[in-house]
Amino acid sequence: MRELSKRLYAIASLIDRGAIVADIGTDHGYLPIYLLEQGICQKAIAMDVRLGPLERARTHIKEHNLSEYIETRLSNGMKELNQGEADTVILAGMGGRLILDILEAKKEEPLLFHAYIIQPQSEVPFVRKCLQERGYEIRAEKMVEEGGKYYPIIKARKGQMDWEREIDFRYGKFLLERKDPVLYMYLQKQRGKVREIERKIKKGAQENKKIKRRLAELLEEKKTIKEALKCYEWEVWDA
Repeated sequence: MRELSKRLYAIASLIDRGAIVADIGTDHGYLPIYLLEQGICQKAIAMDVRLGPLERARTHIKEHNLSEYIETRLSNGMKELNQGEADTVILAGMGGRLILDILEAKKEEPLLFHAYIIQPQSEVPFVRKCLQERGYEIRAEKMVEEGGKYYPIIKARKGQMDWEREIDFRYGKFLLERKDPVLYMYLQKQRGKVREIERKIKKGAQENKKIKRRLAELLEEKKTIKEALKCYEWEVWDA
């Protein structure tokens, strides 16, 4: 099998050994194949809303002689996933709002799954806030950089959490607490972007209301980045 991406390896590392996994939006099926071959999970259901990727997944699963252990299923989100068929759900490589919509569609079965591995491609702070509001508890997070992009990966389950700080929702409480080096790289990169944009638009800020609003947003973002970087004891903020 082809080498997994750093993102998929990180997702796999958050899955409990012995799990039965439902991979929503499985695409080529590489992740469930890896999980079975490494003995991480005992069975998997590879699901996708598109027939093309599902057929490719079936081909790859057959090539690895895993058809007995990995079922493929056409499904819009978790719609075709029934009670008791899996204990761990992977929702990765999708927009944040789509992930939340998929979770919301199963809200009548709140204790159906033991763990959710979530990797949103967008609106990550919004996803973290909504998980808390909707009765989920974030248990762990990882972050990887690949091809110049940064991917936070969240492990959650049903439960209660009481995060309050904006930086925890924006950057991930567990990542900040353990001074995650990849998050540090991300914060440094974002700080540079904010400074560059701030320099470019500052001249016209007095004449243009839209620019003034954007400048205010940048200043707020700079403030949260500064607060997050304080979690790294060696970092000195140079405003």
